[in-house]
Amino acid sequence: MPPLPSPLHRTTPHPFRPLTDAEWAALAPLIARADPRGRPARNTRRTMDAIFWVACSAGPWRALPPEYGPANSAHRLLARLAHSGALDRLLVAASRHPMAFASARSLEWRIVRAWRRAARILPVTSMALVRRLGMLSAMPAPPWCLPYPELEPGLMELVRKIFRTRRVPTQPEITLLARLHRLIAGRPGLFRTTEPPGLAAPGVR
Repeated sequence: MPPLPSPLHRTTPHPFRPLTDAEWAALAPLIARADPRGRPARNTRRTMDAIFWVACSAGPWRALPPEYGPANSAHRLLARLAHSGALDRLLVAASRHPMAFASARSLEWRIVRAWRRAARILPVTSMALVRRLGMLSAMPAPPWCLPYPELEPGLMELVRKIFRTRRVPTQPEITLLARLHRLIAGRPGLFRTTEPPGLAAPGVR
């Protein structure tokens, strides 16, 4: 299994708190291009607070307090952020990567929780990113359960090598092919997008 480029680390949890002006100034440019074709939210800052409120909780979207707007609006924006790559940009900005933003450091817990909430709709490249960043609190499962798409070229080269010889694969080759395939696909059946209530951030239920 390939080594992790960044050391594994957990993000310190904290109770939900609304975005400050400085945090919104750091976050807004990263989500501005989430989906230029979609209808923009009337109050994107409030909707991001809604996403972070739900993300920091262990409860369902319907538990969102009414002052943060409709839960379906927040859910749709989170999906757009996930599909557009904006959620990955937020994750890098709040990480320990050299391209991280110092101004986004206070957002790390809220961003990793939002990323985890969207885990089931994120592409495999996003799963590879969170593993490379070593951000355990964002991972929906242990690192070995996440996809390893970077292994796909090696799998395809092995398959081509076997076909070029025009022979039946040996048992060790079949075992290796099966193992590579499992690593590339990961184990999405084990993904958990929320923590049990007892492990949620204090102050939010």
